[in-house]
Amino acid sequence: MSGACGLGCAPAAARAALDLGLSIPRDILIAQDSEEPAHHDFGSADSGGGFFPDEQAEVAVKALLALINGDEPTPHGHTRSELRIRASTDRAVGT
Repeated sequence: MSGACGLGCAPAAARAALDLGLSIPRDILIAQDSEEPAHHDFGSADSGGGFFPDEQAEVAVKALLALINGDEPTPHGHTRSELRIRASTDRAVGT
């Protein structure tokens, strides 16, 4: 789950699934677009994206300093990210 729900979707979806008697990940898979400790409150580590905020901050600060100094910031199209697969999307765990 991701999108407009922000940080609240994965835990809310997991709680709703568990309230309905569904098993994670046997009956439903839960993933989030970011990693937050709050997403782990439903008893199964959720899959999510790792976006390396320290690297994002470094790129942003360098761009800001360049602008403050009257320079053109170095074009930087992206920082790295990775999908971290965990129990919430591993069907082998739920069997």
